[in-house]
Formats: sequence, C-alpha cells, structure tokens
Amino acid sequence: GLDFKIKENIEFLEGVIIASRDFSDKENKLELIVQDTEGDSLRVNKIFSKLDITSVDIIVTNEYGPSLRAINKLAMTNNIPLFSAAINTTEIVQSNPNAYALVPSSLLQCELMGVVSSSIFKNSNCLFLKTGISREDERGEAFIDGWMGSSKQVSVKKVKFSSGYTKAVKDSMSKVRQNVLFVPTSNEDIISTLLSSLRELTGDYKVAVIGLPTWLYSQSIDPVLFDTCNAWLFSAGYVDFKNPEVSDFRIKFRDHYHTEPSETAYLG
Repeated sequence: GLDFKIKENIEFLEGVIIASRDFSDKENKLELIVQDTEGDSLRVNKIFSKLDITSVDIIVTNEYGPSLRAINKLAMTNNIPLFSAAINTTEIVQSNPNAYALVPSSLLQCELMGVVSSSIFKNSNCLFLKTGISREDERGEAFIDGWMGSSKQVSVKKVKFSSGYTKAVKDSMSKVRQNVLFVPTSNEDIISTLLSSLRELTGDYKVAVIGLPTWLYSQSIDPVLFDTCNAWLFSAGYVDFKNPEVSDFRIKFRDHYHTEPSETAYLG
C-alpha cells in the first residue's frame, strides 16, 4: 500500500478539490493551485518566488515544522490568510493574525479530553501515567485541569513511570470504583507493555484507558488490547455527521472515490 504520509496528502488534496467545487459556480470561479513542497522549506521559497503572489487569495496547507514556518512567514509578509490543517501547528502560526489552525493544540485537546472523560466516568478513580518527559507530562496536567475543572471530583493520582511502574499502577487502582488511566505518550513500547499488564488485571479491576489520537495509527500494538483494556481514543478533529454539509460531502466523496472520507479529507 501507499506510504501513510503520501496517502494522507492525497486524501487531504481530494478534500480540497471537492470543497473547491462546492464553492465554484458561474459567478464565482475558483482557481486551485497545487504545489508539492517535498517537505523542504527552501523549496517553499522557490515556489512562492515563481507565483504571482498578488493573485493568491488564500493558502491551505497540511505542512508542519520548517516548511510551515516558511509558508507562515511568506503568508504574513504578503498578508494572505493561511489555514493550517496539520496537527500541533498552533504554536507555529499563533503570531500570524490571519492564520487559522484547524486542529486544536495538543494541550487543548488533552484538556478537552479531560472534560469529556470526567462526564463519562463519573465518580471514578482517575490515574495519570507520569513519564518524566516534559511534553507528555504537560499533556497530563492539561488533562487533569479539564477533569478537575469540569467535575470537581477528588484529585487525580499521578503514577510515575519507572522500571516498576506496572506495580505502581496496580497499587493506585481501586477494586470498588472504575479506574480511568490517562496515558499521554505515543511510545508504542510503553503502551503495549502497560496494556498487556492491565489485561491481567481486568478480571479483578474495572479499567478504562484514555489514549492519544496518535494511537489510532499505531503499527505494533495489538488491537485486541484496546478492546480488552477498554481503551478510549479521541479524535484530533471534530466531524458532526448530523450536519447536512458533512453528509453532502460524504456522499460526493463516496460517489467520486468509492471510499469513505478520512479525517484528513474533511480537513482538506
């Protein structure tokens, strides 16, 4: 099959194409210019140097990192609205008053996950796996803020990641209440080891595991573990399938490409 990134880019482009058709009519003609940055910030500058920049009304991109920084800088310089559809790009574009991040920052996502989780798992024993990696621990604190701010429940227990962390998790669990464990890491070795350990405890403990959206794209984690450990994986975006515009987009996408649109296509 196609490389994941290539597939993601193609689906994003397909979404952009369908959306541009929806906004085009006899009185409103849209010209769509597609450019491949090849993930190279220097190529971004070359692309812009060859364009008639005065004819560009809007930039939509799913680039990130150095390439997005270059795009954002050029968009700001030329006062062109920029829509960023990649994950974790809020910090890159936040200084641009004409830029819009279509996906919330990872910290905001985790905070909202805490809010929703507290409403789903009322009166539960909530644990947070503290890995010691600053970015991951920040996500955990954001989750706690959402959980505590929404529910006013008792404090969340923090379980430090160490050589004996599986025992530490068990020692912090309750036999009479639902145990909700938030794991703010994408490290598949840690996730697999933790879920395998929890699988052995599901007979004596009621468990739910809250994972990051990145878990959806895991390559080595046994999917059965997700079911066994009652894993809840949130989406980085939000698609209201009851919205008539969303339904219309799904129909057009399926009719044209004979497959279901992915979240990447919706962002496009």
